[in-house]
Amino acid sequence: MMRRIFVTTLFFSVLIFSFHLRAEYHKVIIQLPWYVSVEFSGPLLAKELGLDKKHGVVFEFLQYAPNVDLIETVISGKADMGITDGSSIIINRAKGKNITAIWAQMQTSPVGVCTLEDSGIQAISDIVGKKFGIQKDYEYLLDVFLSNASIPKNKIHLVYIEGDPVIPLESRRVDAVGCFDTYQPPIMMIRGHKPKIIRSDELGFNFYEQVFFVSSEKLNQNRQYLVSALRAIKEGWVYAFAHNDEAVKIVTTSYGTFNPNEGLLKDQNDHTRHQSAVIKLIRWYMTKGVGSRLGMMRMQRWQDSIAILKRNGLVDVAPELHKLFTPSFVE
Repeated sequence: MMRRIFVTTLFFSVLIFSFHLRAEYHKVIIQLPWYVSVEFSGPLLAKELGLDKKHGVVFEFLQYAPNVDLIETVISGKADMGITDGSSIIINRAKGKNITAIWAQMQTSPVGVCTLEDSGIQAISDIVGKKFGIQKDYEYLLDVFLSNASIPKNKIHLVYIEGDPVIPLESRRVDAVGCFDTYQPPIMMIRGHKPKIIRSDELGFNFYEQVFFVSSEKLNQNRQYLVSALRAIKEGWVYAFAHNDEAVKIVTTSYGTFNPNEGLLKDQNDHTRHQSAVIKLIRWYMTKGVGSRLGMMRMQRWQDSIAILKRNGLVDVAPELHKLFTPSFVE
């Protein structure tokens, strides 16, 4: 009798223990590269809809702050994954930082040149003799654009601007500005203007953008959880593409509306329209040339990106490609 009770108790103990094992999730900490917004709908929706737990992980986000070093946060182990632009991956890897790109959210950079439709500027060559507005931190991008087009910098009238470039452009203080296609143009359209965009691939700045990266040392150690995390993120983006308005509602309700430019958009309805437009634009950048194979990265693109940075003196020695990125996480 006692033996039967012991066996029965042991059986239920094992059953309960197994249940607890299945109920536990591996925490995956993601360092965001900017303030929380629909720009990161994939991972945010994965968390809010429980897609992370569906794949056996649970997401935690480290918020962006101006003093946060995205690369060091991942290398130090404070975060399991980070997100940054492709050029930063190359530059830091060339400096000896042990990071590896595993998933490219955008197939090309949304950085570009924005002007008004009636400005007469159709290509980068048309800015010669024009007033070009740029934020000091992004001047290196203009240098790349001009170098690729063989335009001497002294052939344009450079105007340094602070804050968002929308107002200087709309007020005709400048003829063109550096901008993010996924942010400023939708604002201008809502404000009743007709922007003209010269995109990065027309400017010779064809880099992957919002690239998920990890510490090289932990690449294989955490592979199972990274695969699960990226599956959840992909499903989050698929949901956002299929349910645009609902995605905006979920993200803004859970995380608020990020608005660094008070006054550019007059009310919540304008903010909602803007966020909806952002998701649509991001979809274009994420699926361009790859369709449903989100996150795709190709060796030739990385080689071309390295060549651009070397030509412009931003890297001296090319990083080894097999250490720079791995395409093995794309499904």
